[in-house]
Amino acid sequence: MSIKQLIDYGYIPSGIRSYSEDDRNILVEDAIKLFRLNMNAPDGLSDEELFNIPRCGEPDYPSIDAGSGSWPVGCNPDNPTVNSVRYYVNKSNMPSFLSETFEASWDLMRKAYANVGLEIIRSNVVSNYNSLVTFERGRGWIGLAIVGRGQRCSTKMWAKFDTRYGSSFSVERLIHQWSYLLAHEIGHNCGLSHTRGGIMNASLINGTFNENQWNIDTAYPTMKRWYGGSPIKDEAPIWSIPSPEQPRE
Repeated sequence: MSIKQLIDYGYIPSGIRSYSEDDRNILVEDAIKLFRLNMNAPDGLSDEELFNIPRCGEPDYPSIDAGSGSWPVGCNPDNPTVNSVRYYVNKSNMPSFLSETFEASWDLMRKAYANVGLEIIRSNVVSNYNSLVTFERGRGWIGLAIVGRGQRCSTKMWAKFDTRYGSSFSVERLIHQWSYLLAHEIGHNCGLSHTRGGIMNASLINGTFNENQWNIDTAYPTMKRWYGGSPIKDEAPIWSIPSPEQPRE
């Protein structure tokens, strides 16, 4: 059992060690039950196994309110009439097993956001971004992000991803799990907290991710309120191959 994890994830107060032993035991027991429920833990899973389930590093019950939401209209000067956010992906520490599938995951995630009204843009210029994606060895987390609060176009936020997550997955599972992971951490950048189930579940949901994922998600009413909920014409992927030149007449 990890008292520290229960504190870090917002289930028990940081000063619990000053409580009486009886009060402390009751609080911890109740917190573990709720943690188990929120993690969708299978029946029969031990406490040790429970606390080793890969999950997001953000607290499930933050001590302060989550962000108020949408990246404002105007962040993208090329398309100033839609909500948008510009990301720079620093691939310097990206693990080799992810290099062939990452762009497919990014594209699925980007299309899902475009379907609810937020344009996710990739920048080629390291100095021209609102949020930065990096890869590093997670310390008890598979993804970690700054939760957005009152973002502006010039805001420098970040989302970090564990370099080990998915190393044993099949190609298909790797694509879909990383689509969920990218959508989840960018959801924190937007200002979303954890939900029970769906993209913002603290531990990743297994299964297929598709471009309509936000539309069937528990967080959809919030996304609709922030971004309109209607599809926008999103940008072509940054890695697209240009069409060949047509021969001159």
